[in-house]
Amino acid sequence: MTDPISIVSTAMAEDTLRINTIGNNVSNVSSVGFKAQTLSSKGDVHSDLINNSDGRLLRTNRKLDLALQGTGFFVVDNNGQQLLSRNGSFSVNESGQLVTSNGKFLVQGRSGPINVGIDSFSIDSKGVIWVGDREVDRLLIKQPNDSMLLATAGNYSSASSREVKDGYVVYQGALESSNVDVAGEMVQLMAAQKHFSLMQRYFLLYDGLMKNGINQIGKSK
Repeated sequence: MTDPISIVSTAMAEDTLRINTIGNNVSNVSSVGFKAQTLSSKGDVHSDLINNSDGRLLRTNRKLDLALQGTGFFVVDNNGQQLLSRNGSFSVNESGQLVTSNGKFLVQGRSGPINVGIDSFSIDSKGVIWVGDREVDRLLIKQPNDSMLLATAGNYSSASSREVKDGYVVYQGALESSNVDVAGEMVQLMAAQKHFSLMQRYFLLYDGLMKNGINQIGKSK
């Protein structure tokens, strides 16, 4: 016989996970390149599915800001670990390498870390990097082969990925906003909270009935 308390507890735990996922989405509504997550449940296994739809383009006119639209992610190197990112707010370090805004991760081209030196450079819609009229590299754009996990703010990890050479457009002087739909998240949040409250009331009612039944058994002896 299935234990009603176990069923209710599982439902409440899932509601809590869903509320936490929604809260994380809303807290990152202003995070460049952030992708909204949705809780997926298969049996007792819960995971966050990532929504890969494009966020809006935000024009900045800063040449170190890059936005991707369409398929794929920028690739950044974290001490040998390749991470995928749609946060194209980049800078140039003292060695002339293109790095993430915090200066920690090296942006990857097809030839490895991208070095633009101190010269003026441009990046075209295909991700080709030009210094003057000389092509120096091309942005490495990859697509995950399986599910992604949020590694750090705006950076994702995947067990495997593949390079993509088309299906995307690179915009220099722009950033991609998060794709979080705040109104939709609020609707989901209210539904999750309502369901959690309903399960909580059921739990308390069932607990009260059980205690009353035990007391009645005790009195009958």
